[in-house]
Amino acid sequence: MSDTKNISLISTSVIPEEVIRNAADNGVMITDTPFINVTLTRDEKAIEQIKALEDKHITAIFTSLNAITSVTNHLATKPNWQVYCMSGVSKPAVINFFGETALAGTGSNAKQLAEAAIANKPAGEVVFFCGNKRLPDLPETLASAGIPLTEVEVYHTVKTPHLLENKNYNAIAFFSPSSVESFFENNTLQPDVVAFTVGQTTANKIKQYCDNTVIISNKPGKENLVQTVIEYFNTRTI
Repeated sequence: MSDTKNISLISTSVIPEEVIRNAADNGVMITDTPFINVTLTRDEKAIEQIKALEDKHITAIFTSLNAITSVTNHLATKPNWQVYCMSGVSKPAVINFFGETALAGTGSNAKQLAEAAIANKPAGEVVFFCGNKRLPDLPETLASAGIPLTEVEVYHTVKTPHLLENKNYNAIAFFSPSSVESFFENNTLQPDVVAFTVGQTTANKIKQYCDNTVIISNKPGKENLVQTVIEYFNTRTI
């Protein structure tokens, strides 16, 4: 760091312990205080849909690691699917379960992912495994190309707004538009707090609530975002 003062970062989602330790070694002290709660599906209809697709040759699209985890929990075997997912933590998860040859494309956001699928002319039924708070970018992009889409809701996001007691922090990390909405229900940001996020859509949501500096990580994933925080403050004196 450029001086000896530690940077205090509030994360609106749980951060892995090893990432927290590495950040602390680099002068960034993380407090994770979740503002959303994610539950994987227990809906029998959704589970039946997943199992019914197991023996079919489909194009499966995931924009979340939560969706990948939820779906693979209900697959007894490795299906013959063509898979598209976000880059970052989702990519190794897909390769680990489905195999490297199943990975047909990645994207840094939902629109890019849809465009990758369009360019490759997806095979079979196209299925978007999503959450209840899914954004319209991917379905709309596919629809504009005349590609029909089946959506299967496989996880549920619930906002958990609360008043943040800690007011003395330098930065805050958001990982979804839902977490932004939940945070600002009961909180505001001091003008000098820097907001960090993993995507443009979430950045746009932040700007609806404040005029603070917003920094977007150039790669998705919590570890990459924390690294962006470290690098940002490494060149600044607080």
